[in-house]
Amino acid sequence: MGTYLDWNLGGLVPSWIVDVKWGFGGASSSSGTSAGRADSTVTLHCCTYTRDEIETFKALMTPVFTNTNLLNGGTDLQVTPDGQILVITNGPYTWNGIISSVQFDEDEYATIDGDAAIEFDIIIELQRSTSQAIQPLPDCILFTNGFKRAVQFDGEGCDMGTLSFNWDGTGSVFLASTCSANPNSDNISCDNVLIISTPQGTITRQTGPYEYPFPPSDYPVWEGPDVDITSLLVAGNNTLMIQVVDSFILSTTASPGNLIGVSSLYVIQENGANANGISLVGFTQGSCGNKGPLSIDMSGGGSSAYPLVSLEVSNGFRQAVIVLGQRINLGVFHVNWDGNGKIYLASSATADPAHDLIWADDQVQAVNPLGVVEGGYHDASDNVITGPDIDVTSLFSKGSNTVTIWINDIYGTDIGCSSLWLIQVDS
Repeated sequence: MGTYLDWNLGGLVPSWIVDVKWGFGGASSSSGTSAGRADSTVTLHCCTYTRDEIETFKALMTPVFTNTNLLNGGTDLQVTPDGQILVITNGPYTWNGIISSVQFDEDEYATIDGDAAIEFDIIIELQRSTSQAIQPLPDCILFTNGFKRAVQFDGEGCDMGTLSFNWDGTGSVFLASTCSANPNSDNISCDNVLIISTPQGTITRQTGPYEYPFPPSDYPVWEGPDVDITSLLVAGNNTLMIQVVDSFILSTTASPGNLIGVSSLYVIQENGANANGISLVGFTQGSCGNKGPLSIDMSGGGSSAYPLVSLEVSNGFRQAVIVLGQRINLGVFHVNWDGNGKIYLASSATADPAHDLIWADDQVQAVNPLGVVEGGYHDASDNVITGPDIDVTSLFSKGSNTVTIWINDIYGTDIGCSSLWLIQVDS
């Protein structure tokens, strides 16, 4: 057993802290009064070999006090004339505070290195200044350093990636513009729709959608307060996905919308109990211009059984569209082709294009400087209909090639595709 966190109460350090809990339901002790913030109250669950340590902390108690919320986010701690306001620290954090109660039960014991020890609780109340009302963690997590560029088409969607992280379940978690941001005053922005998703749900921030004619100035950008994503999280491992979408749906006579982008985004924790309340597990970069193109050498040639070479484009997905006409970029693919056989978009690495079927909701589009090849598998009711593999050979020439694969929405309900592979087959 070891010290759980490094707390110092007026110069005294508990011998053993085995648990720390923030919040006490708004009341700091049975004999005290508190109008304070629940996250200003901390219970240190401790162990000791002797009653002397318990009595030492009891001697510092101030059971009668108030700790009132202030409009600026801090609190105002007031005590009786005989009360003792202590300097309380926990690692890099420092507060003025009091010990409101010390509680123990003679019948409750723990074990320290095989010896019996008395369990007891030290309940403390902290006065928070404006800056201490928000405690971003030193190990806050960068999701993106932001970007802004011209849109390539109306309704363009941009996958920023997927973040996996652990959360201890305490405090609140925000998307903020910096590690040291105060969510009470900090702003983030996007152009034009920010979509934040976990398996627990989705939060959207947006301007628009707007249709032609536009306002006379630059197209509106959403700018607003940091986003509280706590409701999307569970204590333990979490998976967070962020997308940015161009929200301008234009008539055929209008010019394209101009920009897409987002400010820097960090995951930070407010008023958490631990100094490592959020910790990075992993990050998968999305297809928003930051992930390098995938490459394959399609130089199989010969007359062996097909397919000769294959490259996975997508393992398949289907989701509700954000805006009518949304497009999702499945990636940019570099292909070195020997000029033999044909190249298809198929449902698997071993598909036979003569019999294989794929589906898309609503359209697969392969694009490069040589042209565009499309495959549409849908009907006017947005029902998915399977169709034959797509012959994209016309987009390739012998040697080095680059092709971009898109999924396009047409009817405005869902968007998605089956598994897609680029495969080379004998002619």
